[in-house]
Amino acid sequence: MCIQGKWPEIKVVSCQPSATVLSAVTPLPSLIALGQKPIPIIFDDDGSPDGLIALLYFLRNPNYDVRAVTISSGEAHPDLFAPQLIQLLAGLGRESIPIGVGRATPLEGDNAFPDSWRQASDDFWEIALPQTSTSIKPRPAAELMIETLTNSSSPMMIFVSGTHTNLAEAFRLEPGLGRWRREHQAAAR
Repeated sequence: MCIQGKWPEIKVVSCQPSATVLSAVTPLPSLIALGQKPIPIIFDDDGSPDGLIALLYFLRNPNYDVRAVTISSGEAHPDLFAPQLIQLLAGLGRESIPIGVGRATPLEGDNAFPDSWRQASDDFWEIALPQTSTSIKPRPAAELMIETLTNSSSPMMIFVSGTHTNLAEAFRLEPGLGRWRREHQAAAR
């Protein structure tokens, strides 16, 4: 999927192959071409436009295997943003990726993004989402992170581009995650 148009009139469209690709950089070989497995990843964001672009990158890049997506409080209200993200993933044929909804407020303080930013994100920037039927329901973000990490048979990457609230809450709920991570890394070596 590609993003097309000028802000704020952007839309998600199918990417058309280009007849000529001009590139000043030499692409790195994919992990798969080197005989390695894609890196499993938990993606956490606060519902920002740049976060959405990063998610689309990870979904399209064969070097990564997105295992869960969590939304933290920040630019979007997680409970409003998550259903739209579920719809987007279903439209991309990735409805098997679970979505986690974080708290409505930060763990501490009350610093919030401007209302106009949050409204645009809550409305998914008026991007027309694919109309698919899905029965997927979002889950609590910190619990989804804990479950995804502890059920993984290999080390995982956590990409956090939001407020870190979901990750902090996961560590509060399961303080042993740090120990599990170190033990898992040692076993992988």
